[in-house]
Amino acid sequence: MATGLLFTRFTFIRGSVLTSRSHPCPQKVAGYARENPRIFHNLAIAYWQQEQVDSAVAAFLRAIELEPNNPQFVQNLLQLLAQKQRWKEALPYARRMVELTPTNPQTINFLREIERQISP
Repeated sequence: MATGLLFTRFTFIRGSVLTSRSHPCPQKVAGYARENPRIFHNLAIAYWQQEQVDSAVAAFLRAIELEPNNPQFVQNLLQLLAQKQRWKEALPYARRMVELTPTNPQTINFLREIERQISP
Protein backbone atom coordinates (compact mmCIF):
# COMPACT_ATOMS: atom_id res chain seq x y z
CA MET A 1 0.00 0.00 0.00
CA ALA A 2 1.32 3.39 -0.91
CA THR A 3 0.42 5.11 2.37
CA GLY A 4 1.51 2.29 4.63
CA LEU A 5 -1.82 2.42 6.44
CA LEU A 6 -4.05 -0.59 6.76
CA PHE A 7 -7.77 -0.19 6.49
CA THR A 8 -10.30 -2.95 6.71
CA ARG A 9 -12.87 -4.05 4.15
CA PHE A 10 -15.78 -6.05 5.46
CA THR A 11 -17.63 -8.73 3.59
CA PHE A 12 -20.71 -10.72 4.54
CA ILE A 13 -20.60 -14.40 5.26
CA ARG A 14 -23.86 -16.16 6.14
CA GLY A 15 -25.86 -12.99 6.69
CA SER A 16 -24.42 -11.00 9.54
CA VAL A 17 -21.05 -12.61 10.30
CA LEU A 18 -18.23 -10.42 9.06
CA THR A 19 -14.65 -11.09 8.08
CA SER A 20 -11.98 -8.57 7.24
CA ARG A 21 -9.36 -8.16 4.56
CA SER A 22 -6.95 -5.29 4.01
CA HIS A 23 -8.17 -2.48 1.83
CA PRO A 24 -6.23 0.70 1.00
CA CYS A 25 -9.26 2.97 0.67
CA PRO A 26 -11.58 3.62 3.65
CA GLN A 27 -14.02 5.53 1.43
CA LYS A 28 -14.77 2.31 -0.43
CA VAL A 29 -15.41 0.60 2.89
CA ALA A 30 -18.04 3.20 3.73
CA GLY A 31 -19.52 2.63 0.30
CA TYR A 32 -19.98 -1.05 1.13
CA ALA A 33 -21.74 -0.14 4.34
CA ARG A 34 -24.68 1.76 2.87
CA GLU A 35 -27.21 1.57 5.67
CA ASN A 36 -25.77 -1.31 7.68
CA PRO A 37 -24.95 -0.10 11.20
CA ARG A 38 -22.79 -3.15 12.02
CA ILE A 39 -20.43 -2.32 9.19
CA PHE A 40 -20.11 1.30 10.35
CA HIS A 41 -19.42 -0.01 13.85
CA ASN A 42 -16.70 -2.34 12.55
CA LEU A 43 -15.27 0.47 10.43
CA ALA A 44 -15.11 2.61 13.58
CA ILE A 45 -13.17 -0.13 15.36
CA ALA A 46 -10.71 -0.28 12.44
CA TYR A 47 -10.23 3.51 12.54
CA TRP A 48 -9.77 3.36 16.31
CA GLN A 49 -7.07 0.70 15.93
CA GLN A 50 -5.31 3.00 13.46
CA GLU A 51 -5.57 5.92 15.95
CA GLN A 52 -7.80 7.84 13.54
CA VAL A 53 -10.00 9.03 16.37
CA ASP A 54 -12.14 11.58 14.53
CA SER A 55 -12.92 9.10 11.77
CA ALA A 56 -13.72 6.45 14.38
CA VAL A 57 -16.08 8.82 16.21
CA ALA A 58 -17.84 9.69 12.94
CA ALA A 59 -18.30 6.02 12.05
CA PHE A 60 -19.58 5.19 15.56
CA LEU A 61 -22.03 8.08 15.33
CA ARG A 62 -23.33 6.81 12.00
CA ALA A 63 -23.81 3.32 13.44
CA ILE A 64 -25.67 4.82 16.41
CA GLU A 65 -27.78 6.96 14.10
CA LEU A 66 -28.82 3.85 12.19
CA GLU A 67 -29.36 1.72 15.31
CA PRO A 68 -29.76 4.05 18.33
CA ASN A 69 -30.76 1.36 20.83
CA ASN A 70 -27.69 -0.83 20.37
CA PRO A 71 -25.74 -0.61 23.65
CA GLN A 72 -22.59 -2.09 22.09
CA PHE A 73 -22.31 0.82 19.65
CA VAL A 74 -22.88 3.42 22.37
CA GLN A 75 -20.52 1.66 24.79
CA ASN A 76 -17.67 1.49 22.29
CA LEU A 77 -18.03 5.16 21.37
CA LEU A 78 -18.11 6.00 25.06
CA GLN A 79 -14.96 3.98 25.72
CA LEU A 80 -13.11 5.67 22.87
CA LEU A 81 -14.07 9.15 24.05
CA ALA A 82 -13.13 8.32 27.64
CA GLN A 83 -9.83 6.78 26.55
CA LYS A 84 -9.00 10.04 24.79
CA GLN A 85 -10.27 12.03 27.81
CA ARG A 86 -12.91 13.78 25.74
CA TRP A 87 -15.17 13.91 28.79
CA LYS A 88 -17.67 16.53 27.63
CA GLU A 89 -18.27 14.62 24.41
CA ALA A 90 -18.58 11.36 26.35
CA LEU A 91 -21.18 12.63 28.82
CA PRO A 92 -24.32 12.29 26.63
CA TYR A 93 -23.28 8.76 25.64
CA ALA A 94 -22.71 7.80 29.27
CA ARG A 95 -26.23 9.05 29.99
CA ARG A 96 -27.53 7.07 27.02
CA MET A 97 -25.83 3.91 28.31
CA VAL A 98 -27.62 4.35 31.64
CA GLU A 99 -30.91 4.65 29.73
CA LEU A 100 -30.14 1.52 27.70
CA THR A 101 -28.88 -0.54 30.65
CA PRO A 102 -30.44 1.02 33.78
CA THR A 103 -29.77 -1.99 36.00
CA ASN A 104 -26.05 -2.19 35.19
CA PRO A 105 -24.10 -0.62 38.08
CA GLN A 106 -20.97 -0.29 35.90
CA THR A 107 -22.68 2.13 33.51
CA ILE A 108 -23.98 4.21 36.43
CA ASN A 109 -20.50 4.33 37.97
CA PHE A 110 -18.98 5.25 34.61
CA LEU A 111 -21.46 8.11 34.25
CA ARG A 112 -20.52 9.35 37.73
CA GLU A 113 -16.82 9.17 36.88
CA ILE A 114 -17.32 11.20 33.71
CA GLU A 115 -19.36 13.78 35.61
CA ARG A 116 -16.55 13.95 38.19
CA GLN A 117 -14.00 14.53 35.43
CA ILE A 118 -16.04 17.41 34.04
CA SER A 119 -16.87 19.16 37.32
CA PRO A 120 -14.35 21.77 38.50
